[in-house]
Amino acid sequence: MAIILCPNCGRKISNKASHCIHCGVPLGKTQKCEDCGTEFPDDSKICPNCGCPSKKASSDFSSEKEREVYMFMLTETDNYPADRYDEVKAWLMTLNKRQLSLLYHMNYRDVELVFLISIFLGYLGLDRFLLKDTKKGLMKLAMTCFSFLIIPGLIAIVWWIKDIFNIREMVKEYNYNLMRKVSETS
Repeated sequence: MAIILCPNCGRKISNKASHCIHCGVPLGKTQKCEDCGTEFPDDSKICPNCGCPSKKASSDFSSEKEREVYMFMLTETDNYPADRYDEVKAWLMTLNKRQLSLLYHMNYRDVELVFLISIFLGYLGLDRFLLKDTKKGLMKLAMTCFSFLIIPGLIAIVWWIKDIFNIREMVKEYNYNLMRKVSETS
C-alpha cells in the first residue's frame, strides 16, 4: 500500500481507497509517468506534466512507426495548420525512419516570435522576409518608404494590420511546406 495525495483536497490517502476519506471525492485508478514521476489518471494517453505517452497509450500502437508518428504529432503540433492534422498524420506514415528523424531537426519558424516581429517590425516587411516571401517583403518595405504619399501610406498600414492577424497561419503554412520537403529526400 502506498500513500498518495487526493487530487481534490491534496490530503494524504491510501492509493487503494475508492473515495477520499477527507472530502469524499471518488478516486479512479492512476498511473505514474516513467519520465517525471507524476501521477495521472489511468485513462489519459499522455502525462499532463511532461507530455510523455503513457504505458497504456504506447501499447495502443500496433507498430513502432505509429508511436513515432504520434510523438511527432504531439510535439510539433504548433508547426502545421490544425485543419491538416489528418493529412499530416497520413503523410507521416509514408515516410521512412530517416525522413521522420529529419523532421525533428528542421529549422521551423517560431509562430509566436514571428507574430511579435510582425507587430513591431512587420511594417518593414521583416515578417515576410522571415517566411522567405522576399517579393512581398520588398513591396511592404517600399510602401512604408513611400508612406509620405497618402495612398501608399494607407496601403502599407492596412497590409501591416492584415498580416498581424494572419501571420500565425502563414507561419504554420510555411512550416508545413518545409516539412513536406522531407519527402524529396530519400
